[in-house]
Amino acid sequence: MADAEADIDRKLTEAPGVLRDAIAAVEEVHFNGGPRRNARLVAEGWRRTMLKARKAIEHCQAEASAETFHTLRKRAQDSRAYQRLLRPL
Repeated sequence: MADAEADIDRKLTEAPGVLRDAIAAVEEVHFNGGPRRNARLVAEGWRRTMLKARKAIEHCQAEASAETFHTLRKRAQDSRAYQRLLRPL
């Protein structure tokens, strides 16, 4: 139990640095390929996200376990994030 608490404390201490690195990485992303190329990139990401979601549903139907439902929940969150991204378009 003490090891788990120490690991949590370590992760909490490291979190601000990890988040700063993530923000810096996102600020370095540029979509300079033009509208058509950028649309293709988004469409391909959407297609892959939905494929993973469908596979997660199939896995839950085949095997109802905590792990398969956790994966399904993550894929649902991914799908919802894409929907929010694309809603204004």
